[in-house]
Amino acid sequence: MAKSIRHLFFALIVLVSFVSFYTGLFLVFFVIKDFQYVKSILFHQGLIVPILSLTPLVFGAAILVSDFFKKRISKSIVSLKNVFNELNSIEDLATINLNKHNLFFKEYNTLIYDLEKFLERIKQLAVDKEELSKIIKMFEKYMITFETLKNPELFMKKFVLETQQILKIDGYFFLWGEKENNINLYLNNNVLHIDEVTKVIKEYLSKNLLKNGFANSFKNGEIKIGEDLYRIYFKKVEDVPFLSKCISGVITKECMDDTNKRFILENLLTFFNSVEATIKILSKNIEEIEYFLIRDSLTNLFNQRAFWDELDFRISIAMEYNKKLAVVIIDLDNFKKINDTYGHYVGDRVLEEVAKILKKHFSGNHFISRYGGDEFVGILFDIDLDGAVKIANFLREDLYNHPFYVNKELILHGITATMGIAIYPDNAQSAKDLFILADNMVLKGKRFYKNSVMIPDQVERLTFFKDDAEISLKIMESLKNKRIKFSFQPIYSLNSNNIFGYEVLTRLEVGEIEIGADKFINIISKLRLSMEFDFLVVEKVFRYLSEKNNEAKIFINITPLTLSNEEFYNFLKKLSETYNIDNEKIVFEIVERESFDELDKLIINCNKIKRMGFKFAIDDFGSGYSSFTYIKTLPADFVKIEGEFVRNIKHNLKDKLIVDAITNICRIHNVSVIAEYVEDETILKEAMSLGIDLGQGFYLGKPEELAV
Repeated sequence: MAKSIRHLFFALIVLVSFVSFYTGLFLVFFVIKDFQYVKSILFHQGLIVPILSLTPLVFGAAILVSDFFKKRISKSIVSLKNVFNELNSIEDLATINLNKHNLFFKEYNTLIYDLEKFLERIKQLAVDKEELSKIIKMFEKYMITFETLKNPELFMKKFVLETQQILKIDGYFFLWGEKENNINLYLNNNVLHIDEVTKVIKEYLSKNLLKNGFANSFKNGEIKIGEDLYRIYFKKVEDVPFLSKCISGVITKECMDDTNKRFILENLLTFFNSVEATIKILSKNIEEIEYFLIRDSLTNLFNQRAFWDELDFRISIAMEYNKKLAVVIIDLDNFKKINDTYGHYVGDRVLEEVAKILKKHFSGNHFISRYGGDEFVGILFDIDLDGAVKIANFLREDLYNHPFYVNKELILHGITATMGIAIYPDNAQSAKDLFILADNMVLKGKRFYKNSVMIPDQVERLTFFKDDAEISLKIMESLKNKRIKFSFQPIYSLNSNNIFGYEVLTRLEVGEIEIGADKFINIISKLRLSMEFDFLVVEKVFRYLSEKNNEAKIFINITPLTLSNEEFYNFLKKLSETYNIDNEKIVFEIVERESFDELDKLIINCNKIKRMGFKFAIDDFGSGYSSFTYIKTLPADFVKIEGEFVRNIKHNLKDKLIVDAITNICRIHNVSVIAEYVEDETILKEAMSLGIDLGQGFYLGKPEELAV
């Protein structure tokens, strides 16, 4: 039909052209020399009138035909325009069919054909904005936290489930390193015959790994498992160094050849690669940090911090199950002479050998630690006094008869040790009392009976508790009369060398003498007076700040027990109204003086106090497991690294690595780091090289006594 109309249109155009030509020819002759001749022909033959009468008809027909084609072409163009106006998503591209739009001219139809090909190319290159939005939201949602590191498998399974909203994927796999046992496979729970699928997929990946290794890219493949055909898609990251030994992929029943799906899949796999690899690296670093936090770097025995945690735990178990335990302190005799005679290198080798002997005697259900220097502390569990003395004497004889070689040279024929024992619950019921009593026995042995095992008699036990009670009464009296003295120790910005803040240090007037916090704070905790002491210190500091124009921040030590109490929150509100100071200048430094297990209350109260403008610092970070819990859950602004680590960074690589790791963890959480015990220039330079922001110690500034 369209072809016939085009022919008719063409014929009419020819006719109009023919008539127009001859009409023009005759008109020319009218105005030239032969006008009379032409005129006579036309008029005598009677042709002029018919020719002229055809002209309107021809022009009318041309107008009708042109109008007809104009309407047809306009209709198609409007239809085509509507198609493009309705194009809102990638899926809409699939519904477009431009071939049905005929514009009746070859040139126009060729243009439509080219436009159709152009849209096909757009379909191949375009990615739906909704899909991209889903990917971005998922990437934002799956941030790696400490909670992730606790249960990475659960985190990855949630990730796999979440991707179902974007692509129909049955599972992910991850190959780390070049060993078969480093294949991690995460399948959706709705996969049928999941055990069989897991086994087959792992065998397939192992063979592929053996065949290709990590040097070559894996090739996508297919596996038939039962009635199901699974497709395997691989992804290897080449341009990220720490991911160079990582290959990830997906298992799916769907074909991913579609460009849009492949684009999304590539991004998901890149993200999956990064997440899995980051979890692996961080988990390994955290394990190493946690290991060194509770281990002595020389002997690899547990350290002092681990001992106190373990003793508290063992006492709670003994109390629950009506068991006994013994605290045994082992102090090597005359060890200083070994260092002075042979040097510290030989002394360290002797300590390492002693540690091996101690492990042998404190094996199984028992515990041994290096408390410091040449002193070791053990816990013998589920044992009475006779059993503890028997083991201690075996140990003493073993040390005495053991030859010590260093570089195959005999240094000592044996070594002696003085030991003190205290039994729970016979001699004391608290960890502190058990330790002090056992330590008193060691001191007694050193004075009179070296190379001995000492146990407290009835008189010594009574004297010990009598002295403790007298000191407690004096401290209670001092608190009642508010006989507290203060000094402020400066905290410096290491980069600018300007004073950033001050830590409030306290001393107590007991009778006619002053004692530092290290002497009275444990007794206050034991007497359950920590909260009363904290309230007193905070109020005095607020009063002082209201009278002084101080721009620096003030760090106040405070216990989790106090912070978790609703009464303290109300107390702070009242102080803020009374003294009208800038709350942002106050930093509450969280210190653990006693066991605390109400973390939920602490988190709630800290966040409420934080909203009032106060800041928080975590003190002695690294001195126990709670440090990591606090930085993860509490709104901390500062972290003070345990002074023992800082003091040792100049000569102990492990301590330096721990400080560096803690600094990096804090940087991730946007928390400023304060190095305690900066006691000389070497420590200062080491701290600055590790990127530590702030420092405190005698080298930077000594405490100044203030009348508060």
